[in-house]
Amino acid sequence: MRRLILILLMTISIAWGCVGVERHLYPPQARSACRTIYVINHGWHTGIALGTADIAPHLWPEMADFPAAVFIEVGWGDERFYRAERVTAGMALRAVALPTAGVLHMVGLTVVPIAHYGEASVLAVHISERGLENMVRYIRGSYERDAKGRAIRLGSGLQENSAFYRATGTYVAWNTCNNWTARALRATGFPISAVYALTAGNLWRQVKEGLPEEDPCRDASGSNG
Repeated sequence: MRRLILILLMTISIAWGCVGVERHLYPPQARSACRTIYVINHGWHTGIALGTADIAPHLWPEMADFPAAVFIEVGWGDERFYRAERVTAGMALRAVALPTAGVLHMVGLTVVPIAHYGEASVLAVHISERGLENMVRYIRGSYERDAKGRAIRLGSGLQENSAFYRATGTYVAWNTCNNWTARALRATGFPISAVYALTAGNLWRQVKEGLPEEDPCRDASGSNG
């Protein structure tokens, strides 16, 4: 029975990775529609940072937990592994091999992500306003909620001004934090495969390859950041 469940989960993950992209949204066709997000590489784990000024509060009410933030970084992952004070090899193996509960990690940043994490760990991606709204809806749908529809906060996060929240979805070898990040990017129309984004390195490579040679947003800002 467990093997059948695992096969079913893998099939659903692969099927989801093949749908859901709106290619007409990316890259933005007008400078006025450009919005900048940031993909962040933490080594094993990846996340996405979005500017709070670009997002209507009702679309992502959890932003209110970080009133001083200029950017919100968010990532999804295995609860036990993500929240552990000390990570062990056995814990890492269990996270990959056995289905486990997911959590969301939010960080309130008061500076541009490149300034916070360093240029080598951050890629700027220009997306459309509609693509940003799609991404925010995807993120909002990743929170597990109580009977009143409120996100379930679990406690402080890994950095200053950060927190963990109960998440939907199950973490397993073929549904990792990097798959989650890739699906968030696909919601914007960005050309990336969630199926092949099991590792941070693979996702990072796909993001670099997906950036357009001619980017009207780069021309408007003078840079890709």
